[in-house]
Amino acid sequence: MKNTILRLSELNLVSKSALVSKSSRALGAALLSSSLIVGAGFTSSAIASDLTEQAGSGVRVGGGALIKPKYEGSDEYDVYGFPVIIPDFSSNSQFSFFKKYVEINGADDVRFKLLNQGGLSAGPLAGYTFGREEDDGDKLAGLGDVDEGLIVGGFIAYSFDVNSSKLTLSTSYHQQVTGDEDGYLLKFSAGVERPLNERLKIKAKVGTTYADEEYFQTNFGVTAQQSLNSRANLAAFDTDAGFKDVFVSLGTDLQLSQSWKLFANVKYSRLLGDAEDSPVIETENQFTGLVGLTYKFDWR
Repeated sequence: MKNTILRLSELNLVSKSALVSKSSRALGAALLSSSLIVGAGFTSSAIASDLTEQAGSGVRVGGGALIKPKYEGSDEYDVYGFPVIIPDFSSNSQFSFFKKYVEINGADDVRFKLLNQGGLSAGPLAGYTFGREEDDGDKLAGLGDVDEGLIVGGFIAYSFDVNSSKLTLSTSYHQQVTGDEDGYLLKFSAGVERPLNERLKIKAKVGTTYADEEYFQTNFGVTAQQSLNSRANLAAFDTDAGFKDVFVSLGTDLQLSQSWKLFANVKYSRLLGDAEDSPVIETENQFTGLVGLTYKFDWR
């Protein structure tokens, strides 16, 4: 099934059909959006609302919208609409182990908690990165595409309660293992979740990302050959390993009723170092927004 992508460019919305060459990236955006909502569905029992527990296990069906930069460093944005179909397990369900051992933070960050005891969790992670195409921006013309590929890695995190809030400190390693591209990321973050009442929960996170030299050169560098091919006449630009960005996000889950739930999240990232200085970027300020609405059907 082909998705319809609405492109936001210079504050004008223009609809177009998804191209075959970009279908996996459109799917990736939908997966990223859905995974953020799934992550909200797999909340810990300590902060799950009484309404959700009373309803028991079921499936949530709905839809949402995601707005994100066309590529890392772009000042133009794509808007994606996507369907949502996710499980919602009660604490007494035979499938409730998913809440304890699976955590989904994004398309490139699906975590499997082989160790999960006393607030400490650790294990492998997997995911997917969706690359970049040279027609995503004028500055990319002639530079060639950046391959999509499978991500594998690992993580360690520690969570603890402070009053009514849950704080989590996390470090994760992400390595692309398929495609022609190479490089890894190290992500460091601190997050907090706090229920304001039975229906409303807020979430906030701050963090930073470290990238190795291969990742930097692939995504922000310009080789001598790329400089010759560049239709934007970009100069060659060599990169080194270092911190790629800092970010902050704020989200909310609102239980509108026993069946209806609203999700929203906004994230701001600031590119740093060679990423900020790269000739391929259009702005160092990056914004991502998400909103979704679901209805829960109980399993009888």
